[in-house]
Amino acid sequence: MPTETEVKIKINNLDAVKAKVIEMRAELFKKRALQIDYAYDNKGRLRKNGECLRIRDNAILTYKGPKQKGSKMKIREEIEVMVDNGKYLEQILAKLGYFPTQRKEKYRESYIFHLTQICLDETPMGSFLEIEGSKDGVLDVAKRLGFTEKNFNNQSYGTLWEEYAEKHKIKGDMVFSK
Repeated sequence: MPTETEVKIKINNLDAVKAKVIEMRAELFKKRALQIDYAYDNKGRLRKNGECLRIRDNAILTYKGPKQKGSKMKIREEIEVMVDNGKYLEQILAKLGYFPTQRKEKYRESYIFHLTQICLDETPMGSFLEIEGSKDGVLDVAKRLGFTEKNFNNQSYGTLWEEYAEKHKIKGDMVFSK
């Protein structure tokens, strides 16, 4: 079973963190680009069970299982598959009773350091560092960048957005204002 192990860290100065990432000689994996995700559900069943079904950039279908309890890291089953026709995929999901429930936009730039992925994310609610890899890899990269477990957040962007939107009285999806 493929497993995702990751943390998010809210950051105030994206450029300073990026400079540290470059200084530690992480390799650029993907240049900064807008990433658009749609979460899908069938009458709230997935959400109720802590699961997630997502289409990213109209090309990647991802299933995420419930996260393991008791960890500062988000550890959960993750299965991804590339699709070559996102519109047909949306139609298939609709036929199965799954419909979009949330749209999320972020600008993401990704690096790799010793098999650990480092993502610099700009979202409508601020900037985040996301570190994904083995538990040891996540801890090592976090430490090299000056962070500890007390900085870790194991929530999804969907949950973070809901909390942020409620606090700031924003209605709608996690999208940049036009």
